[in-house]
Amino acid sequence: MRRIGPVALLSILLLNSVVWAQGRSGERSIAAKSGRPIPVIPPFKAQVGNTALDMPVSIEDYMVGPGDIFLVSIVGLDPYLIQATVSPSRRLVVPQIGSFAVQGLNAAEVRNQVIAKISQVYPNYEADCILYGIREIKVSLSGAVSAPGMYKVTPLTRLVTLLRQGGGWKSQGALHRVEIRNGNEVSVVDMNRYLVEGDAEQNPRLRQGDDVLVPYGDMASEIVTVRGVEVKPAYHAIRPAELLSDFLKRWYTAGSGADLSQVEINRAGEAAEPLSITVKLEHYGEIELEGGDIIYITPFEKVAIVGEVRNPGRYAFQPGFSAADYLTRAGGVVSDGSRRSVTVTRKSGQRERGVDTMVEAGDVITVPRSARTLLVGQTGMVQVLLAIFNIYLTFLAATS
Repeated sequence: MRRIGPVALLSILLLNSVVWAQGRSGERSIAAKSGRPIPVIPPFKAQVGNTALDMPVSIEDYMVGPGDIFLVSIVGLDPYLIQATVSPSRRLVVPQIGSFAVQGLNAAEVRNQVIAKISQVYPNYEADCILYGIREIKVSLSGAVSAPGMYKVTPLTRLVTLLRQGGGWKSQGALHRVEIRNGNEVSVVDMNRYLVEGDAEQNPRLRQGDDVLVPYGDMASEIVTVRGVEVKPAYHAIRPAELLSDFLKRWYTAGSGADLSQVEINRAGEAAEPLSITVKLEHYGEIELEGGDIIYITPFEKVAIVGEVRNPGRYAFQPGFSAADYLTRAGGVVSDGSRRSVTVTRKSGQRERGVDTMVEAGDVITVPRSARTLLVGQTGMVQVLLAIFNIYLTFLAATS
């Protein structure tokens, strides 16, 4: 690395001094024209709490509260920035500009007030005021969730995000009647309509002091039991008149290991014996579930992957997957394996070769060792022949 000589170092120091002096001169010019001193600008850092925004923040809709941060800029001879935070008493204090009551105001109204005041104090310069940081609020979560408790969110956090922060909802949770309490106000939302239909109105943003309750479904009228595909019986809450198609869409996707070509429903009726119904895929949208239904879903047989892969084992059947897709799930073929010689063995005993072969439930995918590895590998044929040759030479030496 080249060293900076004394002359170059002195030049850099002089240049920095000139730039600093010009900046201070610009500030004094603003102060002289306005008749007010220029305050020292504190360091600032943008923040939006812990929320990933699902859309741009509308300043006309965003209600300002304690902890929100605004960034004020005055463009004159030099850029001039001030960071101001709304106080617990809901006032925004901008140094050398003024104090603003923001109770009940949205961000656009606060912006207009600040800009109007700056125009009086510094009439010759352009000004702007932007919402720069989003405050944090506390809400509570209880009921049929994995981790109930108090959570820090922001006013931009939506209900489904809070539920996922709480470890997700339990299958017995009645998502069609989630309660949000705030003081004397109680609202009920149907999260199923958001999850299945994408109805954003059923996934509201949260407010300071919200108490969110996910109630457990009523065992007699809102709970169905799923057997077969589950290791043990699973209990799920349903919404009123929920269709079988919507229920399966919520809980059992194509990759869940469930054979969704048909299901069997046992339902208690007026007769002594329960009513048994076999429903095929094309009729799922015609069947309304009832509390107490027992749904039998047959699991797919798993696909076995053996041989030269990183993670051999049994994998859940995924309709439409080829052998190459399963090899990817198994971590890929190791260096000793032959991808070109992959075989797929059906339950009938039929064998097909090639990574493009479409896999069926119960198939066995085999990845053999490559010919190169068999010849020169650590335990290949060359090593075996050398060992035999060494034994032969030892025998000749012993008998000569």
